[in-house]
Amino acid sequence: MIVYQPKANGRSHKYGRQTLTRPDWFTLGLLILATALSYSLIVGNWVYQSDLKTGLLWNLCLAWVPMLIAFFIRATKPNKLFLLPLLGLWLLFWPNAPYIFTDLIHLGWLDQKGLWLDLLTILSASFVGLFTGLASLSWVHAAINEKMGKLLGWLFVLGALGSGGVGIYIGRFLHWNSWDAITNPRTIISTLEPILTDKWGLLHMTIFSAVFALIFFFVYAMMFILPMAHRD
Repeated sequence: MIVYQPKANGRSHKYGRQTLTRPDWFTLGLLILATALSYSLIVGNWVYQSDLKTGLLWNLCLAWVPMLIAFFIRATKPNKLFLLPLLGLWLLFWPNAPYIFTDLIHLGWLDQKGLWLDLLTILSASFVGLFTGLASLSWVHAAINEKMGKLLGWLFVLGALGSGGVGIYIGRFLHWNSWDAITNPRTIISTLEPILTDKWGLLHMTIFSAVFALIFFFVYAMMFILPMAHRD
């Protein structure tokens, strides 16, 4: 039976081997509220402009997959044997979270009010995706730091940010999904091959992926720096 045992300092809740702090629950709750706001804007857009934006609905759902995986890792603290496949699964779905920013290409140029509603709807979903992804990355980062050391933790973060940029490129320009890496790996490789063998195609993919990875890195770094500055 799971027993609720609050710590004496009141800062964390323990459920057997699980350890979840108040900031963990606060982060999760805030992201849920932000997601609800995004869904409300999507519904409002549908009512006002008869534009449901089903792509955003689907992408917001996908953005929560790495968050749920990271939450499971955070809550259960698995050993290395179980942590590694969970990290692989998280890495596979992680690009779906920040990918929503590329949905800005669907911005509708209607009347001024319709334009602003479109912009706010897409930006809201984009920021939810970005911070959901980075919050999940921070939890995964903490798990790797605890089990494998800080060096491997930061190497994983850099690798995740880089793969996130590549994953966004593959999703936006090649229209592949995360699960296609499991169901259609050969087809993805054959699709990538002409890009990798063409210097201009490779340059475009590299620049696109690197710019997104750098943006994610600086935002993620600020998530570490600002709390430390506040404490000081």
